[in-house]
Amino acid sequence: MLDIDHFKAINDRYGHLEGDRVLAETAERLRGGLRKYDALGRYGDEEFLVVIPQPKGRTVEVAERLRCQIAATPYRLNKGPLALTISLGATEVQPSPFQGTEVLLEEVLKRADAALYEAKEGGRNQVVFRGFAP
Repeated sequence: MLDIDHFKAINDRYGHLEGDRVLAETAERLRGGLRKYDALGRYGDEEFLVVIPQPKGRTVEVAERLRCQIAATPYRLNKGPLALTISLGATEVQPSPFQGTEVLLEEVLKRADAALYEAKEGGRNQVVFRGFAP
């Protein structure tokens, strides 16, 4: 789960149309760092959710690559360039045959959200990993 850092300030300073352009360009940049079988979606407001089938232990590596990809190049807005960063909350999941899919999804989202909150509280522009879901 990831969040565009200080997105409200972007809307306030540049306007909602430019904020929408930032959202669209962020989605494109993220897509550029993912494989065709990875999943990316807008989760709400300026939050995105990325689902990546990876070997165990590679989640932080992928999340860090996405973070760097966003920060590497300023966005070109009508009022000039904008340096942008994202915060990411990451977790991994190993499905259990004894746990229903709905329960598992809820747990994964809770862990990712808690990690995202920790990343934002810890200064933003970083990846925080929260243990393995069962």
